[in-house]
Amino acid sequence: MAEIEAARKATRDKQADKRLHAVLLRGEGLSNPEIAAKLDTSYRVVSRWVSAYSKNGVSALMGGKYGGNRRNMSFAAEAELLAEFKALAEKGQLVEVSAIIRGKGRTHYRRRPDISCAAPSRLAQGHAALKASEESQ
Repeated sequence: MAEIEAARKATRDKQADKRLHAVLLRGEGLSNPEIAAKLDTSYRVVSRWVSAYSKNGVSALMGGKYGGNRRNMSFAAEAELLAEFKALAEKGQLVEVSAIIRGKGRTHYRRRPDISCAAPSRLAQGHAALKASEESQ
């Protein structure tokens, strides 16, 4: 139990702490459904965590697989992406996000591994918000 408590103090990952806490509570004699209710999760998940700990120790509960698209563009990549569209906008042409996503005659950004499908949309929203805040000042 001391190993689990030390790991809980050392980690900054809230999900890992939750898994460690579940195993600690199991060691104190609580049932999986009781632990699940206390930690607001499923008793099946608690069972998996306890089983992983039994088989592989604390290391099985540390870290984790996080889903989702975590690719972010660097500022240089963002500037490169937006340069062409900025030039069009400066000439007075309307620039639509759909043109960036469709990639008419341009790189098809959905196929680039370093840019997520949502990146052009998020960039446009971020730039619109930045422009609005600059105008209000």
